[in-house]
Amino acid sequence: MKWILLGVLFLVGSPAWALDIPQEHRVSNRSPGYCCWACLETVGNCHNISALRDLVERRSKEPDVFVWNGYAWIRCHRNRGYMWAVREKLNSLGVAYRSQSSGNFNRKLLRQADDFGCVVGMRAGAFGEPHAILLTHYSDTEIKFYDTNHPRKIFVATREWFDYYWDGMAIVIKPQEDETVSKKL
Repeated sequence: MKWILLGVLFLVGSPAWALDIPQEHRVSNRSPGYCCWACLETVGNCHNISALRDLVERRSKEPDVFVWNGYAWIRCHRNRGYMWAVREKLNSLGVAYRSQSSGNFNRKLLRQADDFGCVVGMRAGAFGEPHAILLTHYSDTEIKFYDTNHPRKIFVATREWFDYYWDGMAIVIKPQEDETVSKKL
């Protein structure tokens, strides 16, 4: 709790040097937790990517799947943002993206947050349970992010806080040439 209080402040708006997420483009998380999918839909709304419209609603109607992990069949819930499930969905929708899995701490994708947004995974403790947020700004000293649990706010946090809780997962959606990219003012 101390890290959250010290590391995270909130702002009503987003500065011009971060990805702007208009209020009408923000997608709220829904029970039992579609945070990763809501972040992806939000990015789709910002960049006018029609394949990502209503992604959370469509995902909520898909079945859970069972996957053999080498020892047993495990249930993979449709609401969770497993990297393999995200990649499978984006590929099936024909959405261009770049991604890296949890445990990979390469920061190259994070540096694209100001222009495209970057969906990232956060370890348990940052928000209680593991959670996905949408980075809208990334620098050497601070980050700005949209949290689907608080759709009216854009948050600011120190890089120290982010570095401590980031799990390495990152997804950047790249708009196609015929799609409109949100421009910074």
